[in-house]
Amino acid sequence: MTYKLLFSFLAVFLTTFICTKPKAYKEVYTDLPTVDSTAYTQCVVRYKNSLYDNNLLLEFKVNVVYIKPLGIDAIFSDNYQKDSLIEVTLNKGFEEQGILFSVDKSEVSYSGYSINEFSDHFGEYIEKEYITILVYDDAAGSRFNGVAAGIPHTICGVVEARIGNSTLVHEVGHLLGLKHIFEKDDTDGKNAVTGDGICDTGSFNLMDNRTSECGYVGPAKYSEKDLEIIIPNYLNYNYETIDCRDKFTPVQTLSMRWHIENFPTLSSALYY
Repeated sequence: MTYKLLFSFLAVFLTTFICTKPKAYKEVYTDLPTVDSTAYTQCVVRYKNSLYDNNLLLEFKVNVVYIKPLGIDAIFSDNYQKDSLIEVTLNKGFEEQGILFSVDKSEVSYSGYSINEFSDHFGEYIEKEYITILVYDDAAGSRFNGVAAGIPHTICGVVEARIGNSTLVHEVGHLLGLKHIFEKDDTDGKNAVTGDGICDTGSFNLMDNRTSECGYVGPAKYSEKDLEIIIPNYLNYNYETIDCRDKFTPVQTLSMRWHIENFPTLSSALYY
């Protein structure tokens, strides 16, 4: 009798603690920014998705690869704090969108690649079922601070000095389907077809993007209401030494979740 009880206990233990799968993201909910369905009907229809409708909390698995030159300093480098900074930066940036990021894998590649060569080598580092971030040494001569492989996609690159600011959030926004808010647009930009395809970001010319201490000082062609959305938007460019970008719009939130739901390479990178 004693052996039967022991066997039953072990069976329950194994079923509960070993065979049980992690909690599915569909069981966890969050409050999301509300989209004005009357003002932005076109985008509400275009980007309708269950991940938004059900207020689901999402969490991505992240793979970080540090691109280093071969050298004694690189071999003994400790990237734990950098991994933590990447998590903090992304989770702060996407917090209101109900999207979390957890660095699940971290490694060093002694290839010596430059971010300028990203398009030539990013394919070597794509990891199925992960969002991958390539972190490059800060080297003079870099033509850009961040780059995404596509819109949408699962891999981007950023120079090390930018892993703690909005550049990283900007590039991951591209991975989740967002275009620049200053995409060429001959309309008012508030539709799902032209420009960035986001109904609550007005048309904006990149050449007018001039700011001082994060305040707009360019041509007087835009309403104050539109500028309050455009200037601090993560998908704008920031030319100042201070970080002026800290916002997504509700329709950008809706669009990101539509892309996650409809692109298997993105949805497969979620924790389930």
